[in-house]
Amino acid sequence: MIRALLILLFCNSLCIADNGHLLTSYKTETYNVALFIEPWPVRVGDAQLRALVTDKSGTLVSDPAVLPFAGKISTLSFDSPTIHEFVYSLNGTMQTPVTFEVLPKANLIMLYWEVWFFLVFGLLCIILREKLAKQPSHRYPNR
Repeated sequence: MIRALLILLFCNSLCIADNGHLLTSYKTETYNVALFIEPWPVRVGDAQLRALVTDKSGTLVSDPAVLPFAGKISTLSFDSPTIHEFVYSLNGTMQTPVTFEVLPKANLIMLYWEVWFFLVFGLLCIILREKLAKQPSHRYPNR
């Protein structure tokens, strides 16, 4: 029982290594562009923007002159909650601004509600198990 609760506690959220949350994707005449941001949702503090650019054949473009942010990760800092408009260029051409909301810092209890839920659920299961163990007639009614 305890092992099952520990497994649920540590595996309650699926973790995937990726570029972050897909903010926008679009096609130009020569390129396919995808912009990613992490963390998601964006909160007051730092956020990282990444771009993935392929040509029409699907080949990854690695030329810094073409890529947004010169092929590097762009780090943005936010001091207060706001609606942020991010402007960038692709191959020297300014692109349509991307708009996203910056949220206030989260309460730790609300941010990790899944963990708190499983902790409380596990505690209730342990309490019920102990209570039933003290009363064998309830635990084993046929004896």
